[in-house]
Amino acid sequence: MRTSRRVLVGLVACLLAACGGDAEGPDVVGRWTSRPARHGESAEAVEWFGADAVERLHAAGNAATPLVELDLRRDRTFALAGELVPDGPTPGTATGTWRPARGGVRLEVAKAQDATGLASVFVVRADGEALVFRRGPDEEDDVLLFRER
Repeated sequence: MRTSRRVLVGLVACLLAACGGDAEGPDVVGRWTSRPARHGESAEAVEWFGADAVERLHAAGNAATPLVELDLRRDRTFALAGELVPDGPTPGTATGTWRPARGGVRLEVAKAQDATGLASVFVVRADGEALVFRRGPDEEDDVLLFRER
């Protein structure tokens, strides 16, 4: 029994290593924004509220959301721009390198401008189809980023 367990654990470890494991995560390369042009509303919501009402709600939500844009490039560099810190100058910018991290993407800032208070290394965590960028110390500072299509 003990040998079978070791073999099974070894097989699972090999499979995770071959597939990239959890640390590899989903493909996140692309442009992410807190103010998407199109939203993924359900057909039921559009039918219930009407397409015009849903669009007005999306426009109001986008207007109230801090603008943050993140470009994750295939060469593992990134560009971050927008309202990066609460009550900070707008637009702030940051560039550097990124790599997959368990539950998100780890950003290492090499250069920043107008982003006083932005950490030099931080994780933008994944939440379903969105990435969560934390602009400040509190959960209220979280901004959802959606992939542009």
